[in-house]
Amino acid sequence: MLYWVCNRKLPSKGEANNMAKHFYTCQEPDCGFVFERYGEVAACPRCGRRNLRPATPEEQQKCIEQLRQIHGKV
Repeated sequence: MLYWVCNRKLPSKGEANNMAKHFYTCQEPDCGFVFERYGEVAACPRCGRRNLRPATPEEQQKCIEQLRQIHGKV
């Protein structure tokens, strides 16, 4: 089951200058969480497991679209 829910954790203003934004997808069959983070991440924020991979361009776009719907802009 794949959930297209995006979670964004924003760094402080000083941290953002030194960190790259990445999209990740949890590969656990019962999770599938797609999320955005600055810097590296050790575990899925939804399920806590470490079975992560970089999100595909399609997954990234879907996440961005949902963030726009929720927040109005990204």
